[in-house]
Amino acid sequence: MISNNVTACHSSTVQSSTIFKDKVNKIAFIDFDGTLVDSHCVDYLIVINKNLKNKWKFVLWRTLLQFKGPLFYILNYFSAYLFDKYYYRFYKGLKRKELDDIIQESVTPYIKKNIFPQVEEEIKTLRSQNYHVVVVSGTLKNIVEPVALELGAHDCIATHLEE
Repeated sequence: MISNNVTACHSSTVQSSTIFKDKVNKIAFIDFDGTLVDSHCVDYLIVINKNLKNKWKFVLWRTLLQFKGPLFYILNYFSAYLFDKYYYRFYKGLKRKELDDIIQESVTPYIKKNIFPQVEEEIKTLRSQNYHVVVVSGTLKNIVEPVALELGAHDCIATHLEE
């Protein structure tokens, strides 16, 4: 079961020896949501819950979520930390295997449909200029990493949920 404690891996806490195996002179940090893909972590939460709940429970949950939209906006405006604490509590109680299966079957295909068209070419250009490309996100790592690596990024720094 997943607890509602959130730990985010920030670039300042990453040991360079764990990420950079070769000498790197240039690094490109790229945000995921809104930069690489035209979507947001709340979109992924909706896709996950659509797969978890029966039709009527999902409709009710989705309706109630719309009323929480202003709260999401206000929290995100004033503090990413408070947004994360509030947002990730929606994952509390989910089984890791169940979440991973839904991400693979539904969330990843959703994201792939929302990748900005120029992204792959931009990452190829950065790589050809010897940049070490790192995708950074407040979204869950198991959502971001497969897409980031498929797009050609070298590494991914994202949020982890504690067990």
